[in-house]
Amino acid sequence: MTTATRLELQATVDAIAAHAYIAPPRVRLWRHRNARYNALTHIIAVSQTLALTLDANQRYTLLAHEVGHAQRRATMLKRVGSYFWPPALALVVGAMTAAAAGSFAAKPLAITDPQTLCALVLGIVAAVVAGQLAERTDRRARRDSYAEELRADRFANRIAGDPAAMTAVLHACARIEDGGELGAEAERRIAFARDSSTRTNSRSAR
Repeated sequence: MTTATRLELQATVDAIAAHAYIAPPRVRLWRHRNARYNALTHIIAVSQTLALTLDANQRYTLLAHEVGHAQRRATMLKRVGSYFWPPALALVVGAMTAAAAGSFAAKPLAITDPQTLCALVLGIVAAVVAGQLAERTDRRARRDSYAEELRADRFANRIAGDPAAMTAVLHACARIEDGGELGAEAERRIAFARDSSTRTNSRSAR
């Protein structure tokens, strides 16, 4: 059953990826959580629970969402580097400064030495800057992550054309990870899917 299910999901992903003109991600089944796309490995992992409980339209919408992420793989990989380097650089500078301060502190009367005091001040400043950069990076990462989810939702709605299926998928994911409670982000994504569908239908009617 597991192998057959995975092959069925892979065939669906292959078809969606062909529509998006990208190399198809590999599909794997896992026991926990819901579904994730890993940009580093180009793999879509889907929980067995979702694979077996969602109906055909819902599975298609779920996989279309993950392929939507895969479509932006290059952007996602570049963004990871931009998150890592600023705080890492500040930490390296802080560590080098602390090492310099330690070497100065080993000297007699080092606490009154201008070089030692300067190194200590620079170490404190570097630590504060690293903390601020890490906090800003975390806020930016959360904001970018939500924007990526909306882009993937938009892609899934365009491919599948079934906002109700997206709503069902989000509820199913909430049951797995959040005890059945939809978070504020999931609620906004549901509203976004409905609004996107309404705008698409309005343009089609014209």
